[in-house]
Amino acid sequence: MVKKNVNLIIFSLQKLKYNMKEESLFFLIIRILIGTVFIVHGFNKTKSLENWNQFLIRKNVTLGYSFSSFIAYSEIIIGVFILLGIFTRITAFIGLIFMCAAIFIAHINDPINTYLYQISLVLIFICLIIYGAGDYSIDYFF
Repeated sequence: MVKKNVNLIIFSLQKLKYNMKEESLFFLIIRILIGTVFIVHGFNKTKSLENWNQFLIRKNVTLGYSFSSFIAYSEIIIGVFILLGIFTRITAFIGLIFMCAAIFIAHINDPINTYLYQISLVLIFICLIIYGAGDYSIDYFF
């Protein structure tokens, strides 16, 4: 009876270890996708900072040209950090703030279907804040 229970516990621990590897692989894929999206969007904004600034002005967000460029370059940095898994929870929190600002400042008067993408990113960032980057990240080694 005791041997059966010990075997059951060992089997459960092995299964948990296997599931944790799957979870880490899942978070690696999510980080690659989200990091790449942020890097690409940041680069697109830096290539046309004037258009990006005009977009914000049309949305009645008058932060100034320097703050507009700060947002664009910050997206690149957030993307790189998420992609590599560096300070993932902190970076995801900053990304969460960016996406909430995008929703509540730039898109608040738009129909909801125009900012479902930002809502999806908010949910992904919340998951990264809660669970971290997983085993396949730079965070794992520190």
